[in-house]
Amino acid sequence: MTARDVKFSFERVVKLNSPMKPHWELLDRVELEDDYTGVIVFKRPDAAVWLVPLPHAAGQIVSEEAVLRANKDGGDFGMKPPAFSGPYVLADWKPNQYTILTRNPDWSGLRPGFDEIRIFPIPDVKAAERAYQAGDVDLTSISVESLASFRSNPPPGSEIVQKPSTGYVWVGINMDHPKLKDINVRKAIQWAIDVPQILDVAYAGQAVLATGTVPPELSDIVRRRSSRRKAIAKAKEFMEKAGVTDLTLSIDCLNDSTSSTIAQTVQAQLSQIGISLEVQPEIPVRSGRSEWNRKETTGRMCSYSS
Repeated sequence: MTARDVKFSFERVVKLNSPMKPHWELLDRVELEDDYTGVIVFKRPDAAVWLVPLPHAAGQIVSEEAVLRANKDGGDFGMKPPAFSGPYVLADWKPNQYTILTRNPDWSGLRPGFDEIRIFPIPDVKAAERAYQAGDVDLTSISVESLASFRSNPPPGSEIVQKPSTGYVWVGINMDHPKLKDINVRKAIQWAIDVPQILDVAYAGQAVLATGTVPPELSDIVRRRSSRRKAIAKAKEFMEKAGVTDLTLSIDCLNDSTSSTIAQTVQAQLSQIGISLEVQPEIPVRSGRSEWNRKETTGRMCSYSS
């Protein structure tokens, strides 16, 4: 791999309008200094480069020579990649229906355990749970709120594996929206949202209370909130400072059961301080960085998992 391959790989994503292009939205160019040295130049500072493009698909390096040999314009391979590096190869794929993997005849490593693997996209985790219980699938993720019941009464022949991640869920506030420019309104919303109650309602108390974007495993810092009564009083105090009454806001969330439950709980909590919240569920669009802060929406419930 050379610096030229890096330049080709990153700029190819932008040039060909790859679905990953939003990950490199601030990329200006890659300058080459020698065969193994270069500089990634951005249009403006981009701290998220370490979190979004570099460690994910947009940051993967491919050989310029090999790509141009397989596809003269360096474009998309479609669903027929010219090479596979693992024990399985892509045999068939139908959008939103299934993906079929079969053994790679050129694989020289340990023999994989299955002749064929079928992957079915099931967006709603509750539907996935029902499919597993019915025997329609052999492996699935389950919702956090179902963990306790699966542990106490697991389906026959099941093994439950719990792997805590660094994933987190938060409510983002659109500070550019006219209704939310006053910091007192934003502080009132922060005080009115009761996170422990959300964890009980949406996750059956199984999720861990976040102390920020740093996972508990990486930090011993714990921030404790005052009682619910004091929190509501504090929130109302900030609303009075802002001189705002009968405020109507909207929140976008993913169209799944957990996200909808969280949004509806926040809706009920904000109603206690005179804020009417309209919940707008939507289908997720895998387009890289969120564009929500450029829309008219006042806030969005977001999640991140790695």
